[in-house]
Amino acid sequence: MYKNQSRVRQWIDFLHELCHILRHSGDQRIMPEQYTKAQESEADNFVLYAAMPISMISQLRLPVRKNDAIHFLASIFNVPLHLAKRRLEQIQHRLCQGMLLTETVAQVEDSDHVRHSDHDDMRETKIYAYYDPADDLIAPSQFIIHVDHETLHTQEELIFSIDGPFEVVEDGQLENFIDSKPVKFFDLDYTSDGRISLKLSHLASRYYNSANKFVIQKRDIEELLRFYGDEF
Repeated sequence: MYKNQSRVRQWIDFLHELCHILRHSGDQRIMPEQYTKAQESEADNFVLYAAMPISMISQLRLPVRKNDAIHFLASIFNVPLHLAKRRLEQIQHRLCQGMLLTETVAQVEDSDHVRHSDHDDMRETKIYAYYDPADDLIAPSQFIIHVDHETLHTQEELIFSIDGPFEVVEDGQLENFIDSKPVKFFDLDYTSDGRISLKLSHLASRYYNSANKFVIQKRDIEELLRFYGDEF
């Protein structure tokens, strides 16, 4: 398959497939379409991080003009122009989003108001993964869990696998989860079959049954896995 492809194309395809090996499990031929799309989206994002690491980009002096910066990145990292453009815009959007989120959080805290989004109407529990484009992450930097009302009030725990697949949250969607409540390390446990247990009873008690969106930080997952002798 790779014989007649350029070395650049081979490199991009290699990174894409590497993501599937590192992050994903299951046979896409028999998976539901939404799971397949989620895995492919994760792999496409992984290519950007792996091909153009932020740790290297941050050491470069990029041209001021956007078009020049795109060509510069494409040349330095030997990637197609459209990927260099996506990576540059990704980083720019992340920086802007960070400033907007800081302002929004302050407004929410000052007014003691919880912003409700369309996601609040969901009737099933969903788990999302957020990959911070400013970092070089093989794993999600955050898991955002939206628990449906019945599950939150009738189940003691929610069990999920860190291998996913998860729906990926893009930067522009973060505002939908601005009212997510933090999960603490002691809200998590590790099951005998290698999955993560989220103690819903802890969260319901702490937040007086008033929250249904929760965010788990990567560092807490890593700490939990280290405690049990496993790796993320």
